[in-house]
Amino acid sequence: MKKRVQLFSVLLFALSFTACQYQRIELNSLPVNTPEGASVYVAGNFNNWNPADPDYKLQLDPVTQIYFTEIPLGFGTVSYKFTRGDWTSVETDSCGGDTDNRTTLADEENEATQWVCGWRDLSPIYCNRLTLVLDSIPANTPANSGIYLSGNINYWMLGQPAFKFNKGPDNKYYLTVPRREDRLICKINRGSWESIEADANNREIESREIIFGDKDTVHIAMRHWIDLPYQKSITKTLVLTKLPPSQALSKIYLSGSFNNWHPKDESYTFKKDARGLYYINYTFTNKDAVYYKITLGGWENRELKANGAEMNNRILLKTDADTQYLSVGRWALKQPSITSIDGIEYYLDKTMEGIALPPVPTKPDNTNKVPLRKIFFILDKMPELRQKNENIFLTGDFNGWQTDLPNYEFKELKNGKRYLILKLYDAKDHYFKITRGDWTKEEADIYRNKLGNKRIKAGTQDDTLHLSIHNWTDYLPAKKLTVLITALPKNTPANANIYLTGDFNGWQPAMEAYRFKNQNGQLLLHIPYFTEEYGEFKLTRGDWSNEFSSGRGRVLANQAFRRNLNKDTLYIRIEGWKDLSR
Repeated sequence: MKKRVQLFSVLLFALSFTACQYQRIELNSLPVNTPEGASVYVAGNFNNWNPADPDYKLQLDPVTQIYFTEIPLGFGTVSYKFTRGDWTSVETDSCGGDTDNRTTLADEENEATQWVCGWRDLSPIYCNRLTLVLDSIPANTPANSGIYLSGNINYWMLGQPAFKFNKGPDNKYYLTVPRREDRLICKINRGSWESIEADANNREIESREIIFGDKDTVHIAMRHWIDLPYQKSITKTLVLTKLPPSQALSKIYLSGSFNNWHPKDESYTFKKDARGLYYINYTFTNKDAVYYKITLGGWENRELKANGAEMNNRILLKTDADTQYLSVGRWALKQPSITSIDGIEYYLDKTMEGIALPPVPTKPDNTNKVPLRKIFFILDKMPELRQKNENIFLTGDFNGWQTDLPNYEFKELKNGKRYLILKLYDAKDHYFKITRGDWTKEEADIYRNKLGNKRIKAGTQDDTLHLSIHNWTDYLPAKKLTVLITALPKNTPANANIYLTGDFNGWQPAMEAYRFKNQNGQLLLHIPYFTEEYGEFKLTRGDWSNEFSSGRGRVLANQAFRRNLNKDTLYIRIEGWKDLSR
């Protein structure tokens, strides 16, 4: 009997020693759409990444109902993935995307418990993100207008940068959003409820409902905007059949009344057709006629008549033929002046015909590198920027009216003002404007009306210009509003937080930015930019179950902000709470 016990102990020790030679990899969860009876394998650097290695086929533990396999110790760091027998059925993330290799350390006994979210050859089951693609947008969408998503995913907030569609190289617009609900309920807009999408009859559409997990990408073809006139799209094609000879062209641009006469707007670049002709399509929106000219990217390189005279603005009408054939006589090419070469004076600062110029001998000359004068711009006053890290730029005829060139960005002084030094190489008049990076954000008067071009007077002396910006074209008239609670119900819980909610914040009942603060015994809330976007409001104690009410607990209708507050203060008396009615 004693010998049998000793033999059993030796066998048990041998078995336990053998068991310690492997690391166990467990798989305790498979996607619900995994085919019944499918074999699952582990492929990694320990088996030459064989996706169907029978030695590493997962087995089902009959007790725990967990799939497992064992890897011999001694491999060090192990990299691996799960497959169903080949690389077409390798594991993926929950949306069908590629995953990084899994890793574990196979130098000591331990267990690596894992789960698989999806298979490459099968549809996603629980995708944690969704990509929305706008295959087409209304033809009358304003240039450079932001397109946003508002819905239950962001508390119906408007104009949030994180929910702005981005234009792709294929001219479609893309936005990827995370999964926070089982359904995405949303609308598309241009930053306000007055600019939401509309249906084929130009009526406000119902909120879109998209079920997460059905697809990882949803394609949308937009019809119209509710705030823009509904008109059938009319597109005209401009074709350049004749250009000045021997001119090496990089890009040709269309500039006109439709893009603030921007001479180098990439949205209006001519393309080449199969015949080698330059063409561009222009779609009419709410105007019957537009004025335009053709440039090489700057007003110093604009089109001219064949005799070198200035070209009048061209006009394009809705009633014109669908295709317009045009010819360019000359380009106004301004070249640096060159003097006294081989005893001959050359003045190429005049308008030159678009022909190749003869090579010019290289001559050291620093005159063009030294500015004739410097203009110091100082922004003494401007509206407070609504977004952090927003940049302000100078644009004018000296930089082709481009709105976001880094060399023309204002820098901030310690006193909060901003400055820019403009170097000029001539004594001529110059014209300028100030923007925040594009023509939809240029300076304006207090009523948001666009301003005319400002002038830098001709001369050779340095000068300092002190400027004040009253408003921006995209800023709604704003003022500071103070909301003051004058009385509370006696049964209001001590130290209760009270919030303002409304159409301005997606009716979120407990948004920290709209929580009343106790200042010297008064409950106050300051709204620094009170605009016409503030329409209706209510008050809560943090939830819709405890919104304010009448003294008898009757839920009140949405309250309207008063637009003409003489002292910029709104006084509110709270008579009761919905959950604490008498």
